[in-house]
Amino acid sequence: MEKIFLEILRLSMLAGGMALAVLVIRLLLRRAPKSLHCFLWMLVGIRLLIPFSIESVFGLFPQHRVLEERVFNASAGNIGVSTAGMSQIVPENKGQEMPLAGTLQSGNSERQSALSGNEGMQWALQAGAWIWCMGMLLMAACFLYSWVKLKVCVRDSESTVYSIKTYDKEADFEDICSTESCCAEKNQIRILLCKGIETPFLFGILHPEIYVPLHMDEENLPYIIRHELSHKKRRDYLVKPAAFFLLAVHWFNPCIWLAYKMLCRDMELACDEMVIRDMEVKDRKAYSRALLNCSVWQEKAAACPVAFGEPGVKKRIKNILNYKKPTVLAACFGVILCVVLLFCFMTQRKAGEGQTILLANEAGGAGETGNAAGENIQELKEAESLAYVKEWADAFCDRNRKKLVSLCSDKVLETFGEEEMLITGEGEEPGFGWSSPWPWDSEVDYRIVDMADSTARVLYYAWTSDPHVTVWEENIAWHVEGEQYLMDSSELTFRDNLCTGEEFYSAYPEGSISGTRMDYSDNGAGEALNENAKANRENYETFYGPLFAPDTAARFLLNLLNNDEKVKITVEEEGEGKAQVSIEFILDHTQVSVTMVQPYGEDGIWIPQTWEG
Repeated sequence: MEKIFLEILRLSMLAGGMALAVLVIRLLLRRAPKSLHCFLWMLVGIRLLIPFSIESVFGLFPQHRVLEERVFNASAGNIGVSTAGMSQIVPENKGQEMPLAGTLQSGNSERQSALSGNEGMQWALQAGAWIWCMGMLLMAACFLYSWVKLKVCVRDSESTVYSIKTYDKEADFEDICSTESCCAEKNQIRILLCKGIETPFLFGILHPEIYVPLHMDEENLPYIIRHELSHKKRRDYLVKPAAFFLLAVHWFNPCIWLAYKMLCRDMELACDEMVIRDMEVKDRKAYSRALLNCSVWQEKAAACPVAFGEPGVKKRIKNILNYKKPTVLAACFGVILCVVLLFCFMTQRKAGEGQTILLANEAGGAGETGNAAGENIQELKEAESLAYVKEWADAFCDRNRKKLVSLCSDKVLETFGEEEMLITGEGEEPGFGWSSPWPWDSEVDYRIVDMADSTARVLYYAWTSDPHVTVWEENIAWHVEGEQYLMDSSELTFRDNLCTGEEFYSAYPEGSISGTRMDYSDNGAGEALNENAKANRENYETFYGPLFAPDTAARFLLNLLNNDEKVKITVEEEGEGKAQVSIEFILDHTQVSVTMVQPYGEDGIWIPQTWEG
């Protein structure tokens, strides 16, 4: 639900800016047809509905995927998760940092501070999503209440029913209500004179009908009916409920409230123009008097989301009396502004065009251009790539077949099929991977250790129930089609039976063990492993037997090859509950040192730690 809420926020922000632009354009189009104003508000509604945009050089906003992923991943607090809660990007050239957006090489205190802030953001996002849902329910209740109340009002009143042809523009005003009928035929609309209402309106969705107060003066009635017929012809009885639906979804945005109010006003002005377009001056004055007589009962109709009353009568009368047919030049100017609005707000900025793209927390560089613009674009690309890799790794750990299929190309799917990682057997739920060993927890069981433009290296920590952890290394490559990232290759290497220093450092970057998922004193599995080992201590041939000596424990828990001719392990120094162990990889003449500790007492197991020398 949080992702849906973030998407709604994004669309609301875009449409809010577009609504403000429409308000400015309306001022420039005072002499243009008022129906053009309604078209502008229709574009705002389309912007609220369509979650995607095509690329163009005219777009005012950058690619939305970057902003969404940054906000969501910041709120979730797990972009590239490690055992401390946030992973580090560690290049293969040890001692150097890779400046990726959204990842920092930092100390434990900084990580904990970041986690605390992200947890607060996640809580705020969840609370906001629930408040948004409650607001929508309240708006829906208001809509239903107004609808039912009005329906009951017109149902219980005594009505006199007439029917007229809907689009008969040449009908004489004196004959417009002359034929009484119980029901309307095709291309006709019913007019009901009701005692229980105080203002005329058009009401209904599938079969709208005109409701007129019974006490309405007969001289005003033809004009009012003509006005409501114009609403019928323009399909305003469908537009207004649809607009209210969008308002209910984006109720938190004051710009959308303003847009809804101005849409209602512009619909009335457009209908007025439609009625008076071919009227003489005397008829316009009579039409204005009819509107003025209706203004007494304005509020109730204006407050109803599905009925069409007569709001803004003063401005409407002024517009009627001063009406002049729009010129061709004004209409063309209006069309040009509509096209400009369409390209600026309905498209997204093309990446790599040299524009300066800024996030809210990077506004300090707003005055920079040139190189700064390129750096910002590159930073956004890196952040988007990192978000994609994280999305892939999350789906991999969760064995989310549907998500993985959506993220990879057909070539990778074929590879997964050949490696029997896609479960498609008869009677089985389609799935991915196997049960054990597997990286069970997507929050902590993977680590993004290296990234380039379109490649990355991910370490997964796969568990068995012993419990025991092995390292899997995945090298992935991808490409971008429009806004969609697709995986081109996925090479998975199981880092067990390590027999060279290169393999060791691939599994344990920079020789780091402490604070990673390989640290059994920190990964939550050490105590269970110790208890299981004690229960099976007498049988040295089992997995658990070697864990009671520092050298053999290092071999088994670090997943080293069990062959002294290729991997030689010696205990160089041993004290109380601690030992320094040397690992010599014969094949590539590499020597590695690790610290072994005995945290569960003198009769407990030994577990590896990063060398303290």
